[in-house]
Amino acid sequence: TYALGRAALKLYRAWYSRSLAKRAHEEALRLRENPKTFTATELAQHDGRNPAHALFIAVKGRVLDVHETGADFYGPEGPYKHLAG
Repeated sequence: TYALGRAALKLYRAWYSRSLAKRAHEEALRLRENPKTFTATELAQHDGRNPAHALFIAVKGRVLDVHETGADFYGPEGPYKHLAG
């Protein structure tokens, strides 16, 4: 039963991770269709630490979505993490 419980937990974590990634992707798509102005506090939520939020960087007043291609660079463990959120 211990092994079965561990396997179930592993499956749940994989499902939950995909669910959060899907939510972040949907959020990014909504923002592409309906751009908005972010406050510093709102933008800080998109620093890659919460997988339910897309990963954004701001450059010269423009917010860029980098959650699909830039997570290795701009995510919490990346060399440019200070630029995210």
